[in-house]
Parts: sequence; structure tokens; C-alpha cells
Amino acid sequence: MNKTHFLRYNLVWLASLQIGFAAFELHMTTPIMYNINFSNFFGNTVLSKEYSFVYTYSNLYGLPSLKLSSWDLYLPFSNIHTCFSHQSFGNKRYQETISSVSINIALNPRLRMWGNIHLFALSIPSYGNAQTMGLSLRMRFQATRSVWWGAAFQNVGGSTIGKSNDIIPQNISVVLGFVPLEYVSTAIVWLQDISLSDCSGIAAVKTTFTPSKRISITTGYINIPVQINVGAQLSLSKLSISYIINYHVEIERLSSFIGLDLGWDF
Repeated sequence: MNKTHFLRYNLVWLASLQIGFAAFELHMTTPIMYNINFSNFFGNTVLSKEYSFVYTYSNLYGLPSLKLSSWDLYLPFSNIHTCFSHQSFGNKRYQETISSVSINIALNPRLRMWGNIHLFALSIPSYGNAQTMGLSLRMRFQATRSVWWGAAFQNVGGSTIGKSNDIIPQNISVVLGFVPLEYVSTAIVWLQDISLSDCSGIAAVKTTFTPSKRISITTGYINIPVQINVGAQLSLSKLSISYIINYHVEIERLSSFIGLDLGWDF
């Protein structure tokens, strides 16, 4: 698998490892867009120079009313990479959307920083509409050829939404990633939502096996609530297709996620 496809593959896998349905969780964040938080900590430091459009979709837990989708337009320019993103969750009775702009800058060959501005919007036809802004920060450091680590802070200013000032998650996360073998990569993530005083820290682990340039297989585990993942990606020139199945142990239901990634050069 090349670096571009390795980056994008983590999109769907980590989108399926969600904590739950707290308002405005960044379910469909991509390695292109955020790259360093719980939902996509596993991108490569050396981002592709290729322009791309990514689309992801799921009916969470097999329920048509829990539609989750996102698209991302990735525009790399020299050492500065920009992404425009939109995520939607819900149905006609309850709808959350997150529109984001991300700037990714290489400070040196080993260190990258991300700044992300979000517009959170909530629509409940029987209640009303509300909007607010938010900021997220990320960093990623390549310690050696086979070891890297990163950190992230989602919703830095502690934004709230609506007349009741509903809390938008403030997630702090750290990750350690390593490549023990040429075709195997592993990453371990810890996350804490500091907006909730009674929220326990959450841990996740992911392992990816890449038997060929066109095929990769991944497995994942999260401890709270317990979820197990398995998935695969097929890469065909400029197009890659990812499919992930997630099993939620506590509610005993499956979710499936499909992702399409189309890249091109100018």
C-alpha cells in the first residue's frame, strides 16, 4: 500500500470506532482533515501531494434513522495542506452538521501541526436551529522511521450550542504508533473528554496488515464501550474502496462503513 492509500484507509476504520452519540462527536473525520485525534490518529506524517475527494457513509448499527456521512476535499500546496470538510448525522427530526476548514503545516521533516476551524449546526424542526464555532489543534511527530506519536485537543475554547448551552465534546487524545514489521503497523490511542467530570479515559488499538500494494486488512478494539472492528481496502490506481464492520458488544449490533477515495494530479 502506498503512503496515499495508507493515509486514507484509516478514514473508515476509525470512524467506526466511536465512543457513542454525544452531540457533535467528529464521527467522520479523515486523516486528510484532522489526522491527529481519536477518529483518525493513524495517517502518515508525509502527506500525499495528490488532490483528492473522499466520501464516507454508514447507517449506524443498521438503523436507517442513524445516517452518518461525510465528504472531504483535500488540496495540497507545497508544505501547506488545506482541506474542506462536511459531516452530517441524524435524520429529518434531528440533524447535526459540522463544516470544517483545516490547515496542515510541516514545521520540519518530522513535525506537522494542524489547525481546524469548525462550524457546528444543530437542527430540530420542532425546537429550532442553533450554530456555534469551534477550534481543534493537532500535532504529529515522527520519532524514528518506525515510531511516531501525536496529540490533539478538540474544541479548544469549550464551545457550547443552543439556548441550553449543550456541551460540545472537549477531547484530549494522545497516540503512539509503530511499525514492527514491513507490512504491519500498530497504533494505540488514549482519549479523555474533559468536558465531562465523570467520563473515564478511553483506549483503542488498531493493527493493519498490508499483504500487497492493492490490499490491506485491519482490526481494531476499543474498551469503552467495548467494540471490535474488522475491515479491508482495495486500491485501484487513483481510486480506493474501504469497507469496515464494527460490532458493539453492549448493544449487540453491527455497523458497516463504506468509503470512496478518488485522487488526481494537476
